[in-house]
Formats: sequence, structure tokens, C-alpha cells
Amino acid sequence: MSRILRFLAVLLALAAAVPAPARADGDHDRARRARAAGEIASLDRLLSRIAAEQQGRVIDVELERSRGRYVYEVKLLTPDGRRRKVRYDAVSLDPIVR
Repeated sequence: MSRILRFLAVLLALAAAVPAPARADGDHDRARRARAAGEIASLDRLLSRIAAEQQGRVIDVELERSRGRYVYEVKLLTPDGRRRKVRYDAVSLDPIVR
């Protein structure tokens, strides 16, 4: 009986260590559908606007739904090495000031 319990414990540990598969309807799919439906501006337009207005390098972009509207949250690495978050309305690409 002890061997069976050890075997089950090892199986449980292995199962916990394996990452769950990505959801078929993940953020990327949601963003594609919103872009295809004209609900949001393209990522290319956003990146062009950021390049013209912000100093630093884009390290991450997330599309979020906030207060009933889509918002791009952009993480930048500034020239002096600091991380900064900037939010843009995903339709107009206007910066959102908190």
C-alpha cells in the first residue's frame, strides 16, 4: 500500500508541475476579433504613436477591458532603466491619464 501512495504522490506532483494549456479563447484571439470588428485600433498604429511620443523601449502590451472600453496597457523601459506603464484608449489611441 505504501508504494501505491508514493506512486500517486509522484503523479500528483508531476501533474501540478505541468503548465495548463492556453485557453483556446485567450487574449490574443479576443484582440484579433476586436480588431477585425473595428472595435480597436491596430497594434501597429499604437506602436507608431508610442515611438513618436514616448522615450524608451516597449517591453509589453496588454489589451484590457476597463469600465466598458478597451484599453491598451503598455510597459516601457525608459532610457535610464526604469519601467513605466502607460495606458491608451484602444479606439482613439489617446493616452489615459489617471
